[in-house]
Amino acid sequence: MNKVTLTKQQAEALQSMLRDGCEKENVIKFLAREDKFVSEVHEPLNNMPILEIAAAIINGYDVEQTPEEKLKDYYDEHNIDNFINDDFSGPINVAKGRRDGILKTLAVLDIEIEGINK
Repeated sequence: MNKVTLTKQQAEALQSMLRDGCEKENVIKFLAREDKFVSEVHEPLNNMPILEIAAAIINGYDVEQTPEEKLKDYYDEHNIDNFINDDFSGPINVAKGRRDGILKTLAVLDIEIEGINK
C-alpha cells in the first residue's frame, strides 16, 4: 500500500474533518458527493480525486514539503560543520559556495526563510 502525498493545505483540511469527529467512512462518503466545499479550511480537498482522498485516509499520507522547507533541507545538507577533516577542503568549499549562493539569492529576492537567513 502506497501512501499518498498531500500538500500541507490538503493535509490540514483532511485532519480538520477527522478531528471534528467525522468517521473515516463518512468523510469519504461526504467527499464523494458532487457538492463543493465553501469553507476555506476544506477547500483544498475540492479538486482531489476521491480515490486519492480515500487512499490517504485508509493508507495514510505524507505531507509534501514547501519550497522553503526543501531549500532549508538543501541548505542544511551543505553545512560545513559536517566536514571535520582537512582532507575535505574541496567539498567544504563547494558546500560553502552553495550556502553563500542561497543566501545571496534570498537577499536579491528579498525573501526570508526561517533557519537560513532569518
